[in-house]
Order: sequence, then C-alpha cells, then structure tokens
Amino acid sequence: MKHWPLYVLVVVLLFSSVGSVEVQADDAVARVSTMAVEALASIQIFCDQRPCGTGSGFAITPAGLIVTNYHVVAGADRIAVTVGGTTHRSAELVGIHKAWDLALLQVEAAGLATLPLAPSADTVRIGETVVAAGDPQGLRGTISTGIISSRRPGAELWMPELYVPVIQTTAAISEGSSGGPLLNLQGEVVGIHAFMFIEGQNLNFAIPVDMLHMMLADRQRQFAPKLGELGVLLEWDGPYDLDLEIWSQERAYMGDASWLGQSPDAHTGGREWFIFQDYGHQDFSGGRYVVSPYFAGPETAAEVTAVLTVVLPDGQEHVFSETLSYWPPYDQWWAVEVDVDAGTVSVLDAFGDHVESPWYDHTLGELAVVLSWKGAYDLDLEIWSEDFDYINSAAFIGESPDITDGNEGEEWFVFRRYAVGDYSTGRYVVSPYLFGPDTGTPVTAVVTVYYPDGRSQFVSRELSYMPPYDQWFALLVDVDQAAIEILDFFWD
Repeated sequence: MKHWPLYVLVVVLLFSSVGSVEVQADDAVARVSTMAVEALASIQIFCDQRPCGTGSGFAITPAGLIVTNYHVVAGADRIAVTVGGTTHRSAELVGIHKAWDLALLQVEAAGLATLPLAPSADTVRIGETVVAAGDPQGLRGTISTGIISSRRPGAELWMPELYVPVIQTTAAISEGSSGGPLLNLQGEVVGIHAFMFIEGQNLNFAIPVDMLHMMLADRQRQFAPKLGELGVLLEWDGPYDLDLEIWSQERAYMGDASWLGQSPDAHTGGREWFIFQDYGHQDFSGGRYVVSPYFAGPETAAEVTAVLTVVLPDGQEHVFSETLSYWPPYDQWWAVEVDVDAGTVSVLDAFGDHVESPWYDHTLGELAVVLSWKGAYDLDLEIWSEDFDYINSAAFIGESPDITDGNEGEEWFVFRRYAVGDYSTGRYVVSPYLFGPDTGTPVTAVVTVYYPDGRSQFVSRELSYMPPYDQWFALLVDVDQAAIEILDFFWD
C-alpha cells in the first residue's frame, strides 16, 4: 500500500470539503431557481388596445392569484398574464397599494406552481445569498443571484411615504424584472422587485414581503388593529374611490390615512383599514384627531354611503355612516373627532366649513397671500426666490384649497404651514397666472399680502391666458420691509 505524505492528505481533504460546500450551495440555488421559473408570470399591459409595457410577477395560489408591482399595471386598459404555459388575455386587477407599489391580479387557472412567502423580510441577513427571477428586457425566466446588501428606509431613497426599510440587493434586475420575486435559499419570497438605480452598479431594491402579507390579510378580512393601536375602518359600495384624511385637533392637516396608517388602498369600493401606529411613523395612542372620509376619485354626480368604524386603543368601537358627494365644495366633507385619551368619538358636520374658516386664515408671524377673482376661471400662484429660482406652486406650499372657479371664493396661501420653509423673513416673488383652459377673456386678479407683523397690502391687475409668458405679472414681496414691488412683464 502506498503511503501519501501527510501534507498531501490535508490538501486533498481541504479541496474535498470546499467542493462539497460548493455543490450544496449550487444545488440550493438551482432548486430555488427552478421553483421560481415555474411560478413566474410574464405581464404585458395594453393602453388604448396597444401594447404599452411589460413586467414580471409570480403566482401565490394554484387558482391564479398573481403578485406584481403597481407601477407595472398602472394606467392599463387591459392586462395579459402568461403563467404556467398559458396566456390569460384579460387578467383582473383585484388589489393595489400605490404607496407600497404592489398589485394583485387574478386569472382563471388551476394547479399553478406557486411560491411560498417568508413570514417576514426581517429574517434576511446582510450578506445572505438570494435569487432574483423575472423577465428583463422580455427575456423570460431569467435568474440572477446576489446577496442582501442592506435594509434602507424609504426616506434615504427619496421615498418618504414608504416607512418600512426596503431590501437592497446585488441580485441583478433590469427593465421588465419589476414585480418578480426575490427569494432566499429556502425558496421563500422575501421581497418583490421594485426598482434599481441605473446611475450605479448592483443597486437593486425590493419591497419587503411584509407589505404583501398585509394586503393579503386585508383581502381575507384579517387586517385589524391590535390593542394599543388606533384604527379606523372605512367601508362603501360601488365603483368609487374614497379615502380618509387625518387632521390634528387644531385642524392642521397631517396626511392621508392610507399613507400614515400603511393600510391597503381600495379604489373600487370595499373596505380600507387605517392602523395609526405602524412602523413608528407617529404614536397615535394618545391625543385628539379628526378623521374625514372624502371622494378621491374622478368627479361624479353619484352619492355613496360611507361607513366609518373607529377602534380605540382599548378596543372600543364606534360606528358611523354618512352619504357623501364628490368633495368640492368643501362643506360636503364629513368628519369625526377622536379623543383617544377620553375614549370618545364625536361627529363634525360640514367639516369643510371648519377648514375654510378659520383654518385657512393666518396668524401673526406668518406670511400669507390671498388670491381672489370673479368668474369661472382657474387662477393659481407660483412662488419664486428673489433670484428667480422657482420654489413651488403656492397651493402646494401653503396647503390651501385649490379653487378652479373664482365664484367659489378666495385661495389662501399661508407659507409657514408644516415646516415646508420659514417665510417670516426674506424676499420672494409671487406670480398669479391663468391656469385653466384658454377662454380668450381677461380676468382681474386681486393679490393681497399679509405680513407677519399684521400689516397688509393688495394689488389688482388684469390677466390674460398665460401664453405668451410676458402677460403674467408678479410681485416682489419684501417681508422684512413689509413692501411690494410690482414686476411688469415678469418673464422678460
């Protein structure tokens, strides 16, 4: 028998061990890749009956429930899905959440291969190997591997509405991969591909599977607040889009409840839960708040009955119902005031009256501008720095109602709301202009400036339709000097 030197045996054993590990890892990737391709869905959307986009998805039930991104199917007239070797030419859109960029499609199928969902993306570890599947550039059934690079809050990626951390991965995705699954080596979906940074390399991002779990729980009527959480359930029937806004007890607007509460957003009737303690965005376990349901969809002459169930942190439920019309004019809004500490909920009729007066007034220390006019026109006001750098539309900065018919009243622009900027000092250019369709008729605009010290000035000027731009006029407002300078032919 030949005796091998000891160092040779050690080298042989080391190579044998490494090779064994590599085979096991390769086997796991291959197994998961096969699962992913079998459940993968190719999505094509049509606009005006013409192809206008593609994406990816995956089946989560044998009966044809498909997951994809909302941005893949947004604006589609028709959605075609190819899954399990069959093309379904008219998939039904059965669930969306814009903020989470998720959508659920339903096709008529049976026995589809499916992918299991991980209980939570919190289980993934930095450096863990993952598998991405999709149809990049239309190349069906493409697999790539990489690692988990990081978990990042949406605010770091210019997505402040996404309060949970997104998954960053080096697993390659390209255009067309959106909506595909990101899987761990156990074959579980931990995320849904959403976007990438084309300016860099291997900067790819996925929505955590936790968001999908919440959407599915809502479909199964299992989505509800826990003890210690403030929740509101909004229910209605019909092909309308209702939403719910949250205001402080001082009537300061806080946000749309579907963004604050991280609840699924229904657009064609049904039920929407708003849970106000999710992800530490804000603690609603105490204090007083106003919740106001309203029509968020396109204008309609129809009325719809909204049922509002408020669930307090101690488990008490308060149920209200009201018939709502399309939201303008504002006094058609309806709201309830929730006192979490006292455990009471009271109805506020004609909530919009509270909003227009006195909320859309201003107080000492604030710069405010009022734009008023007569007639069925749409005027707006833009804000510029004294160096003529565009800042924004005053309706967005000031959080004021945007009126499209001057006979409805005035538009208030109060420039210190919500920490969007301190306008109590400095110099700014404010420029009113005709925003709506060209009527061919001039309209007189009255701009009144209220200074932080309580003084005010106004200027009246006739406006024509905005093009050509030298028909605009503007005011240079010096807040410190409480003075106005009229800038004729602003765009010259």
